[in-house]
Amino acid sequence: MKANPFLVKYIDKKVDRIEVCSPGEYEICISNNVNLEDIIVSGVNKTEETLTRIIEYSCGKGIYTIESKKHFELLPNVDLYNEYGP
Repeated sequence: MKANPFLVKYIDKKVDRIEVCSPGEYEICISNNVNLEDIIVSGVNKTEETLTRIIEYSCGKGIYTIESKKHFELLPNVDLYNEYGP
């Protein structure tokens, strides 16, 4: 979606997944009612705060990529495992 966030509302039902790499892109998906299970949260711009917001909103649905040891270490700090199961 990176270069074309305006297309989300048109392609949502035509693709299997939408990859988002920033909190802003995730918010665009929310505002366009994208199915939360169809979102891949990717990129290096993930913080504890943004992951917590995304996971709380989605109840752990979706796919999350880990690009670094730092991202792996953030997971126990959010309720991904504690509240929603592994």
